[in-house]
Amino acid sequence: QLLFLLVFLVCSIISSYINRGQGVLYTTLASANIFGVFYIFSYTKKYSADDLEKSIFWLSIIYCFLYLLQFFLLKYEIQICKVIVASEINSNRFRLPGSAFASLACFFAMNKILICRKERFKYICLLILGLLVVILMAFRSLTVLLILFLLFLMLRIKGLSFKTFWYLVGMCTIVMMLSFIPVVNDNITYMIDKHVNGSETFNNDSYIRFVSFQYYTNNYFNNIWEVIFGTGMPYGEKGSSYARLHSQLREAGLFYVDWGLLGFSCIVGILTVVTMIF
Repeated sequence: QLLFLLVFLVCSIISSYINRGQGVLYTTLASANIFGVFYIFSYTKKYSADDLEKSIFWLSIIYCFLYLLQFFLLKYEIQICKVIVASEINSNRFRLPGSAFASLACFFAMNKILICRKERFKYICLLILGLLVVILMAFRSLTVLLILFLLFLMLRIKGLSFKTFWYLVGMCTIVMMLSFIPVVNDNITYMIDKHVNGSETFNNDSYIRFVSFQYYTNNYFNNIWEVIFGTGMPYGEKGSSYARLHSQLREAGLFYVDWGLLGFSCIVGILTVVTMIF
């Protein structure tokens, strides 16, 4: 499976060169993080499950710490990381690459809380930290889906039982405690108001997520080969006309990452994403 993923990723690099004019070296460099994943998975047999869990634990903590540090420094216009800022509420809202680690922290912590009796306090702290970062990101769909899938995880492991009820009470208590933090309360209020009173829903044709979906499905591709093999990872912001295109798309708020694996398939191709899933 890893070999197929590698082959399809190389196809996306070639596709980028043929269809978008971006050099093979540039696309390869832009895909370095994906090649890093291949390296990690190729050598996981050398490490125990405990080693991998420790890696997830510490990487999640490091990401959440960096996000919180950047969050509080951004008001002083200090950037310690490369972020995309969107000042829409009293406290700045921004994107920090690697946001999956915040969700991973929540799922990893909840899984450990449900199946382990030891060190639960450590994992409860990790769950709180992950939830705090996710709420500070202020993405409605991400926040709602995270909570729903955490509930599903509870039911999947514990089933419908009295213990599940107490776990649910515990999670609600954590969310309520976080809501007493002023910036968290502001973000929760912002997300609710944006959904109830704002125009940013799929009922509005001008909603940026809807516009993004329409663009990437109807106007982005030059030919069917790009649909199959992808257009390749863009390198930098001004390295090529293709990179400049993605820079302009980001400025317009058209992020392919907003559509998860569907958006990722635009870059690395349908074959790569299907292979990742199965």
